[in-house]
Amino acid sequence: QLTNLPLDSLSGKGYRYFNTLGSLATDKAFFMDFHLGIDDTHMRMFMPEGEERIVYQLNSLFNHRYYESSLRKLPVPALLVRQQAWNKPFVVVYEPYGNGAEANIKSVYVGKTVAQEGVAKLTVEHKKSGRIDYIIHSIVPEKEADYMGIRFKGTYCVVSFDGDLLLSIYVGNGKSLSMNGLTVNSVSGEAFNALFELRNGVLSYNSVKEVIYSLTKNE
Repeated sequence: QLTNLPLDSLSGKGYRYFNTLGSLATDKAFFMDFHLGIDDTHMRMFMPEGEERIVYQLNSLFNHRYYESSLRKLPVPALLVRQQAWNKPFVVVYEPYGNGAEANIKSVYVGKTVAQEGVAKLTVEHKKSGRIDYIIHSIVPEKEADYMGIRFKGTYCVVSFDGDLLLSIYVGNGKSLSMNGLTVNSVSGEAFNALFELRNGVLSYNSVKEVIYSLTKNE
């Protein structure tokens, strides 16, 4: 249940433009559905569980730059989450839907794993297919993160499956990744950004740096 606890002085002077509708101290996972009430445009936000968290439901000032004139004088719904994140990063998932596009995310959660300091891990399940995304975000890119059989050194990666079939891998500021017969390494040792896609048993990729990979079994 929301309380009337307002944003305090730690929020900084800029937050005086927000109107606090309510707040809640919670360590549980939750999701929000943002809707301005003008058309059928929605944005869902999924937040995993977290420690020592306060969630504030806010309204901000209207935005005169909105492309829809009817929106220019409406207060903008906003959410502020305050929690310790310097060594405990977290990942938030956003999904737009409406105007003919259905919401497709079924659930967002942290799978069974060993907690690692400085590493956030998340699983996203989709509704209409067997697609699952495994997400790793690390603030210590030199440290190997381990999640759902994926071992990764870098800042960010998303590994997507359709059932047991590998679909794609996105790597952001990565140095190495290994999983289930696939290994990827930077040739120079420098971090790289890359997208790998598996189509009809053929692995293709685009990368800003030279990488070397090996696929020891047909995924």
